[in-house]
This record gives sequence, C-alpha cells and structure tokens, in this order.
Amino acid sequence: MKIMSGFLFVIAVYGCAAPTYEKVDLRSVPIHRDISVEKSRGSIWTGENSRNRFFADFRARDVGDMVTITIVEKTAAKGEATTSTGRTTSEDASVTDLFGMPLNFKMENFMELGKSFSPTVKGGHTNKLDGSGTTERKGEITATISARVIEILPNGNLYIEGRKETTVNNEKQHIIISGIARPEDISSTNAISSDVISDLRLELSGYGVLADKQSPGWLTRILDNIWPF
Repeated sequence: MKIMSGFLFVIAVYGCAAPTYEKVDLRSVPIHRDISVEKSRGSIWTGENSRNRFFADFRARDVGDMVTITIVEKTAAKGEATTSTGRTTSEDASVTDLFGMPLNFKMENFMELGKSFSPTVKGGHTNKLDGSGTTERKGEITATISARVIEILPNGNLYIEGRKETTVNNEKQHIIISGIARPEDISSTNAISSDVISDLRLELSGYGVLADKQSPGWLTRILDNIWPF
C-alpha cells in the first residue's frame, strides 16, 4: 500500500510540473569592425573601401553589412494511402480406405453422439484487411527581419544571419534565420527574399502564457503517462 501511494505521489508531482522550454541561444554575433585605412598623403583619393566608391550602392557586400530579409515561406504536403488485402482458404479431406479395415473402427456410437466414427476433416479460413489513411499539413510564415553578412565565401556568395526577439505581455517570440545569398539577388533597396536564400535555416519559437494555455493540463499529462493503451 505504501509503495502504491508513493508511486501515485511521484506521478502526481510529475504531472503538476510546469512544462519546460528549450532555451534559444540568442547570443549576438560578434560585430565586425572595418579595418581603418591609412590616409594617403598628398592625394584626394584614400582608396577603395565600403564607404568610398565612385557610385553610391548601399547593397550589402562586405562583412558586417546589413540586409533586409523578407520571409515568405509556404509549405503544403498531403499524403494518402489505401490498403486492401484478402485471403480465403478451405480444406476438405476424407478417408475412403485404410488397409481394408472398417473406416469407423467399429465405433458405432462415437462419443455417444449417435453416429459412427467417420475420419473426415473439413476446415476453412478467411482473412481480410482494409485500411486507409490521409495526412495533410500546411504552414505559412510571413515576416521581415534584418540580418548581417557574417562571411564572404570564396565564390563571392554571402553567408548572412539574423536574429530577432520580441516580448509582448510576457509572451516571447524568437526568429532566427541564416543562409547563403548571392549578391546579385539583393535588390537595389538592399532587400532579399527568403525563397532565393540557399541552405536556409529558419527557426520560429516562443513561450509564455499563450504557449502554456496550448499545453494539456496536469491531469491529462498524468493519464497519458500511466495509460497503457
């Protein structure tokens, strides 16, 4: 009795425990600072750098530059499966002659059923299975986030990364995005769409009051853990 009481107490404590959330790493990426260029002596041209070009072009191209990412992601998946199988078997066997011996082995009243023994075998088996399933999933994310150029790859492509955290009424939401972008895909307004970013990694998560309300209650969690079926 004590063991059962202790077991129920442990389950109750486990069910009452508040749900835990995976902490999102929002440590900022180290800020890149341009290397200072030594001023030339006796010339009005100080050399080519991100702030000194013949033509104004504010598109991101150097490490540390910022770029605006327009997140427009839509996913849709649907699958259907149908299975139908069947099998029917039957067996029928009888003995017509057994070494010349009487087939009823002189058992005129077999097991007191009023019938003589008759060595026959009959059987049948039917097996049928019908199954079907359908799954469908849709998702859509629309947002705008600023990112920075973290690295310039040898082929000239840019590795960009952006992080965003918002808090409204103790409800926190995190957006993390990273990927590889081509400089020519960045528009003249220094913006790029997420659908042209390669190796895109997009994470949208949040926790707070709304997330707690969407989780099952403590009694439901207890029943889910002890229900054997």
